[in-house]
Parts: sequence; structure tokens; C-alpha cells
Amino acid sequence: MRTSLVSNLRRDGVIRSPGISRAFVETPREHFIESVYQRGSGATACISAPDEGAPDEERQAWLRLVYSNEVLLTELDKKGLPLVSSTMPSLMALMLEAAELGGGGNALEIGTGTGYNAAVMASAMGAGGAVVSIEVEPTTATSAARALALTPVASQVTVNVADGRAGYASMESFDAIVVTASSPVVPRKLLRQLRGRLVIDIRGGITGALLVVSREGNRAHGRFIDIPGMGFIRIRSVPGGQGGPTAVSWPLLTGEDELPVDLSVADDLQETGFGFLYQLLHQDAQILGLGPTAESRVRRVLVVPNAGAILFERLHKTNRWVARYSSSALWSELRSLWEVWVGLGRPSAAAFHADVVVDEESGWVSVPGGSHWKVAI
Repeated sequence: MRTSLVSNLRRDGVIRSPGISRAFVETPREHFIESVYQRGSGATACISAPDEGAPDEERQAWLRLVYSNEVLLTELDKKGLPLVSSTMPSLMALMLEAAELGGGGNALEIGTGTGYNAAVMASAMGAGGAVVSIEVEPTTATSAARALALTPVASQVTVNVADGRAGYASMESFDAIVVTASSPVVPRKLLRQLRGRLVIDIRGGITGALLVVSREGNRAHGRFIDIPGMGFIRIRSVPGGQGGPTAVSWPLLTGEDELPVDLSVADDLQETGFGFLYQLLHQDAQILGLGPTAESRVRRVLVVPNAGAILFERLHKTNRWVARYSSSALWSELRSLWEVWVGLGRPSAAAFHADVVVDEESGWVSVPGGSHWKVAI
């Protein structure tokens, strides 16, 4: 089943290099996974790896689950929220290809998780390569280190318990940095340790995309990769729970505007094009889904801390969106930005280029031949 998964990833063009292909073939995912949590209708079931003496059909069913091209949730926090997972293999491969892992060198991984990704990285880099993997959860790091110690790449991987945003001070720089957690910005300490490529999921309360950058002096230049439906657990500075945007209240909505039929700003905010651009400009913005009412069948509210809120409602009677807002300036800015984005041809996140300043909490995003914006990234 392992070779079948790799064949499918090669066929789909996700795996391109022989080294990464070999690494996935050589690394048994089942070695790193003891149980998987699956969510059903209102309940979460825990499926454990079968014992050695289990019937063959049970063992085969487990391997089919392990080698499915799916993210596998392996640990929950005290609230039942995702804490640790094994990344979807196609996303792993895409990130490792983007990082241009090759023979030798050293790499930094943020978010050890099960240890599977670190093992694949070390294998792809060959006998001369070294991987430092940082995990914020002590028990997770211990389990991953125990599993890694029983693999052929044991001497190549070091697992360290720390806040991954701070990098790894014991080593000056890395050829590649792969962050298997999401963040609204690029942690600057990671950029300062980069001499090759960095891959990270830039994500906030609206949407996100993978950012791939290479450092040149005090700048890091790169592009975004838009992968619908993907997303990592939010990066954390301390163990014990799920990170992520904090739910907030919103001010009184005093203004109202019924949107023309051809104005799709409410829908476009949900997509990784306009929504992604808006989030880069408003890092703390969130979109919250609300329940329907007698007058409206869909309701969502855009909340921008310290700026206001906009409630979008799609009415039963006319099937049109109505926008109710607390600030006319916030509403005008949103519409103006949307009109610029539409005028550029509705670019997706993949069309944006990034220019990140290493020693500042800022950078620029742009589209080829079009506009550019200064953002916190």
C-alpha cells in the first residue's frame, strides 16, 4: 500500500524528485501512528492499531487507513480539539518538494507531531543530511523521538522541546525550514536562520495559503501555493491546547446596503483570493458563521478588531446579500479593495508574490504587472 500511495502521488505530479519518492517508499507511516481519531455525526471514534495477532482483514483495513491520502488526527486536547496529526501525504510531498530537499545539508522542522514527516525529510536528504525537529508538546516529542529511534534515520534526527517560533539557537542556519503548523505571519527568528527555502502555512481567521520563500540578504522573496481545503493546526508557544483566532464580539451595526446582483464580495471573502488578500491587510480579521433567521438563509459576520464589523445576510425573499456594518469607512474600504481585485482578474492566492523584510514585521504582496500592498506578514 505504501508503494501504491507513492505511485499515485507521482502520477498526480506531487512527487517529482527521486529522493523524495524513495523517502516515502522507505518510511513506514504505520510505525509512527498508534491510533487515529475519526469524527462522525456528533461523535469522535478512536481506532487503534491492531495487535500482531489480529486477523489479516483487520490489519489490512488499518493499513488502508494509514496509507490513505488523508490527514490522520492522532491526539486531542482536553477540549476534544485537534492537538497532533499526521499531515496528508500529498501535502507533505508538496512542501518537501517546495523546500528543495536534496542530498546532505541540514533542515529545521517546526511541529514534530508523530515524527513521520521528520523521518521522510531525513531519508530524502540522505546519509549526509540532518534534521532538527521542534515540538512544543513534551509528551508528543517523547513519543516521536521514541519512534524515530527505531528507524534507519535515527542518528540524523534531533527532537527538541521548545517554542518553534524561536527557531533553534544551537545551530546558526538551515538549508531548509518546513513549518507543519499555521501562522498569520512568518516568525522572524526562523527567517534569520534561513539560508535556503522556507515553507509555511500563512493562515488567519478567514483563509490561508502556503508561502514558499528564499532568503536574499535582508529580504525573503517567494510565492504562495493555493491548496483548497488544506490547513494546519495553529502554531503554539506553550503546550496544552489549540491555538487560533480568539472569538470576539462586534459593535452595533448601524449602516445597511443591499448589494447589487453582480456584487459577490460576500462570497469572494470566503475564497483564497480576495479573502486571502483582505486577511493579509487585516491580520486579525475573522469570519464567523451565524445561524439562519426567518428573513435570511445565510449569515456571516466579518469582524475586524478595533475597526468594526460587517454582517452579510442572504435574504430568503430576494436571494440577495444585504450588508449591515458598524463603520461606513470599513465597508467602503472593503468594497474598494474588492473592485481593485476584480479589476486585476480575480487572482487567487497563487498569483500573489511575497517580499518579506527579515528585520521588520512587514513585507509586500503583489500580482505580476498589477498592484502591490504593504502588509504584516
